[in-house]
Amino acid sequence: MKIHYLKKDSILKLYNYNVDGIRLKKVGDEIENLNMDALKEHPRLKNTFQLSDRLSDRYHVNNIKIYKAKNYIQIDTSLPYLYFGHNHISLSSVEAFQILQELSQVLNVGLDDAEIIEMEYGAFMPLDRPLKEYLPDILGVRHMNLIYSKDYIKVFAMHALAFKIYDPIVNAKRKKVYSISQFQDPYLAKIELKSDPGMLSYSDAQSVSDLNSSDLDIRFRASVVHEINALHILNSEVNLNGGSTMTEILFAALKSLEEKFETPVENFIKQVISKSSLSPSQKSKRYTKLMSLGYDHSTRPNDNSENGKSKD
Repeated sequence: MKIHYLKKDSILKLYNYNVDGIRLKKVGDEIENLNMDALKEHPRLKNTFQLSDRLSDRYHVNNIKIYKAKNYIQIDTSLPYLYFGHNHISLSSVEAFQILQELSQVLNVGLDDAEIIEMEYGAFMPLDRPLKEYLPDILGVRHMNLIYSKDYIKVFAMHALAFKIYDPIVNAKRKKVYSISQFQDPYLAKIELKSDPGMLSYSDAQSVSDLNSSDLDIRFRASVVHEINALHILNSEVNLNGGSTMTEILFAALKSLEEKFETPVENFIKQVISKSSLSPSQKSKRYTKLMSLGYDHSTRPNDNSENGKSKD
């Protein structure tokens, strides 16, 4: 894998940016007007409803959960899945607002002032091979921790912010909504940012009415590119040359992330050595060892040489 592929070439090819998953909370007396005739009970969850089958000509009625409490309702849905049955589609914040406006009429509850508790925004990225071949080399993004990983998906998160990268074709097949007509590219990745609005420095979307702004999409798009650029990707050139000591392993790992440092890792290690309390003689030995590690790392085991001598 070329280290730049996911971070430069493909960023230029991102398409179908969309507002995807959203969680809303509506508080107030107005929820007493909730149109129960438009709902059906969720098959497993207590006090939770889905849209009635009578609305299946307008919505994919099972792709929503509406939890009804005494003084509020909470709505969880993927807007693309609710409206189109899949998420391989462009959906701007204004279009998301319009879908929620229509939904509010169906529910007989105004949603303009509903609080956005959580929201996903993402885009699709064409690849030159299946995502599962890239995922092992994706180590992280910023300071986030890996919280979920399978052969088609990785999710990193810290506090209320999450970064998800997954194979949308595999995901659609798992959800049994796959249609070959939806996907023109054979290999894809879907990038999604998921957060509550308080964590989204690029977003002013605190309530549904805030979505009714085309400027929001500009900030959303910039945030997706920003996080892709922050990915920590293992350099495919990492080379242990048979080295198995912890020192050799740690050095190879640091070299694999050298692009993030934007300077040779040896420079950082030299600074650590120079600031240590070691004696000049001890520092000299460490510098020599560092030079040896660097040489061993850059020397290929199959570089058309034998015992260090060229064959030609």
